[in-house]
Amino acid sequence: YAFASCENLKKIELPDTLKELSTGLFLYTPIENITLPKSLKIMKEYCLSSTRLSSIEIPNSVENIEKNAFSNNEVLFSVSLPSFLKIIKKETFSYCEKLKYVFLPSSLERIEENAFFACVDLNYKIEDGIKYLDEVIKTIRASKNKSDAKDNLERQEKEKQALEKENMLKL
Repeated sequence: YAFASCENLKKIELPDTLKELSTGLFLYTPIENITLPKSLKIMKEYCLSSTRLSSIEIPNSVENIEKNAFSNNEVLFSVSLPSFLKIIKKETFSYCEKLKYVFLPSSLERIEENAFFACVDLNYKIEDGIKYLDEVIKTIRASKNKSDAKDNLERQEKEKQALEKENMLKL
């Protein structure tokens, strides 16, 4: 959590030798621009969550992106994943509601639950040769459907509360 909640941090240059983004490293920062070094291997939980990044290119050196690494990025629009990534972990991009473009590499074997939860406008490009294509697509669609169901429940609850309030006023 070294830079977590640093209110004025908008851009940073990382050293070329950096191997890991630690847990919560830039959590709740308004960072808008970051270039990840080619030496990077691991991106820990929440390392780039709740930032102001609009796009990110993750270098091919990255072998592991832990859960929630990018969650709650309200303006994240596009993501380029590393060519050798095998797993997109649970809730990695959850609540990145503006996320529209993701390139899925052929190395991808699994997308865990809610990896793209609430990414309602997500379009994905799939590299030829993806082994578990049906499973990958099914997981992305399930995340979208869960998000739609949650939105419907919230809308119904608000309508119910409004109706109850209206009825209370009549008494």
